[in-house]
Amino acid sequence: PPSPQAVGTKVVAEQYATALVDLAKDKTALEAVRGDIVSLGALMESDKAALGFLSNPVAPVEKKKDLLKTIGGESDYSPITSNFLNLLVDKARIKYLPEICEAFESLYCENTDTETATVVSAVKLDSEQQLSIAKQLQRLTGRKNIKLKPQVDENLLGGFVLKFGKDASMQIDMSIKGQLEKIEEEFHAVARAYDTRLLPAKEWLHRYYGCSQNSLLEAMQTVPNYRFSQSPDRVHHRYILEDVPCTL
Repeated sequence: PPSPQAVGTKVVAEQYATALVDLAKDKTALEAVRGDIVSLGALMESDKAALGFLSNPVAPVEKKKDLLKTIGGESDYSPITSNFLNLLVDKARIKYLPEICEAFESLYCENTDTETATVVSAVKLDSEQQLSIAKQLQRLTGRKNIKLKPQVDENLLGGFVLKFGKDASMQIDMSIKGQLEKIEEEFHAVARAYDTRLLPAKEWLHRYYGCSQNSLLEAMQTVPNYRFSQSPDRVHHRYILEDVPCTL
């Protein structure tokens, strides 16, 4: 379970994100603000130094606002976004900026019936391939809008993996690596199944029939529900013994 601190951070982030979404909707500026938040979130992810400075409790408030003003000016942020960032500084909540950006994106998707999905492929997908995946996901989810975030992972060997839903809880694995892993899992499952149904032949004979091993193997050749190994020490059977009639 998440720690109390993580829960507290999430609550604060959702409160501020909700306020920003409501304000942006009232000003009919939701799309503009959303663009700002996406840009800001990416910047905080890539520039840890900037995030560290903004999160530093002893850094001067005015210097933090100057940095945010520079960032907003370079990216042409909406006045709504700029004022919101200054409010976060004044309230000592700017350290929650990454979580607020994430919460804003979730609320934006809820308000615009948008499904955000990450598509990870072995090679870069062209626009036509992305459009095809988006249409398939739209049919699957019934959402009005689909937003794809393409990523490249050469370890997939080929194909793609699509992650969507709340916290990327849903996944469609169409990669070669995924198919190979699935085959491997099936092999292991079969191996485990046979392991649980392997019984030493001598113990099997003694427990159920009390007859010789040779007579058992001869009789089993006429029973279609069984197959036996060449090894005289193990008998491989497909079904539980008591469930299959066998006359010796």
